[in-house]
Amino acid sequence: MLTANTPARVFYDRLGFGELAVPDPGPLTYLGRSTEGCGGGRLGR
Repeated sequence: MLTANTPARVFYDRLGFGELAVPDPGPLTYLGRSTEGCGGGRLGR
């Protein structure tokens, strides 16, 4: 996500995303969140 895109950051913060540390991110902020408890392990069963 572009770091300057503050409305997007607010949106992702509400969804539980956090900032990931990456070397030399430039104008970007890298976000991620846990998949723990999402139920994805049950897909296809």
